[in-house]
Amino acid sequence: MTDPKRELLRHTVATLAYRGSKAIRDSGEDFGAFTCGPDTRTPLQILAHIGDLLEWGLSLAKGEQIWRNSSGESWSKEALRFHACLEDFDNFLASEAELRAARGNVLDFVSAMEHCSVRDAALRVKEWFQLGESELWESEQHNTTQAV
Repeated sequence: MTDPKRELLRHTVATLAYRGSKAIRDSGEDFGAFTCGPDTRTPLQILAHIGDLLEWGLSLAKGEQIWRNSSGESWSKEALRFHACLEDFDNFLASEAELRAARGNVLDFVSAMEHCSVRDAALRVKEWFQLGESELWESEQHNTTQAV
């Protein structure tokens, strides 16, 4: 039987890989320095931060909590790091290694990765999987029936 927490995380990592790859594909080295104004992050800073979040998320999944702030050396190096972090995370999730987290709840992990409350994380997960009210109602009724 597959672990639903592990499958949700693998799906999240795959989604990040797909969407992130589309965003950085065929962009030149100079793209990383683009700025919209003095108070905005450059694409290089954003990509470095995403790498930091992925490394931190993997450390949480391993039951640790390791954070580092990388400044981002270059666009090409951060693009490689992005893909390497995703691969490391997916390899861990595909393994038999115990899935651990600071509080052990997938929604805690999603809220940390998305910088939102646990409630908002639940709403985002619902949206990601496009669960309709009827599906949630049926699931809730099924769980209630089993509990009785």
